[in-house]
Amino acid sequence: MGQFEAATRVNAKNVGAWTALGMLREKNGQAEAAERAYEKALELDPNAAVAANNLAWLYCEKGGDMDKAVELARRAKQALPKVATVSDTLGWIYYKRQLYDSAIPLIQEAVRQEPNKASYQFHLAASLRQSEDVWRIFGNI
Repeated sequence: MGQFEAATRVNAKNVGAWTALGMLREKNGQAEAAERAYEKALELDPNAAVAANNLAWLYCEKGGDMDKAVELARRAKQALPKVATVSDTLGWIYYKRQLYDSAIPLIQEAVRQEPNKASYQFHLAASLRQSEDVWRIFGNI
């Protein structure tokens, strides 16, 4: 982590360094510090898709500004339309907002791309469980 902190001091406008620092901080359980790093990356480049996706995820998981989370996740999806993590993030945010029918196709896309990723499978199952269409089709089995 020290290398990326040093990189942000040497070149404070390096979006990649700020994003990588955010990822390392997130991995080390430092969510607030990760948010600050991602926010700095997005301040430098509002289209920094990885930072946008990861910040959206943090907002979603900690119950932060869900409107901002949707905005960031949509921006990431537009920039990285075929990345499973991005599809899952936007889908899970929709799930948290109880927009299950919007969540399902995005999470299905993530599952198709990475079928062995358990978190995507869980997100899809949770979304399907809540979907009104599933209950209309299958009833209370």
